[in-house]
Amino acid sequence: MADRKQMLIGGKWVDGTGTEYIPIHSPATGELLAEVPMGTTEDVDQAVEAARGARHEMAAVGPYQRSELLHTVADLISERKEEIARDLAQEQGKPYHSEAMGEVEVAVEMWRDAAEIIKRLEGEVVPSSDPNKRIFTIRQPHGVYGVIT
Repeated sequence: MADRKQMLIGGKWVDGTGTEYIPIHSPATGELLAEVPMGTTEDVDQAVEAARGARHEMAAVGPYQRSELLHTVADLISERKEEIARDLAQEQGKPYHSEAMGEVEVAVEMWRDAAEIIKRLEGEVVPSSDPNKRIFTIRQPHGVYGVIT
């Protein structure tokens, strides 16, 4: 039996609520690499609720703390880059050295770029028709986004 994966919901690895799994095969060899849970609407609801539950806590995290969190993600990816590149190569049939490893290194760099950019996100002062008023804009989170990749 192939390695059965779990879902990351609310910071914890959990089994999906459904019973179906999607087989992941190597396109190069046809080998069964793993099975991933077929997400259900209940799984989505749990993930959205967990994200909404973290909203207030994350809103209190300042830009420099967020930057540190993003650098931590980059560090963790970097520490596991060989393993991640191997998985990419097996799952997608990419050459390990010429594509998969480079893709992981780009991911690390993008997390580091985001970590630095977040420290410089600024609001603006917008002109007003009234010379005695100033209009300030600030960036605020919009809430939970669902993304399928």
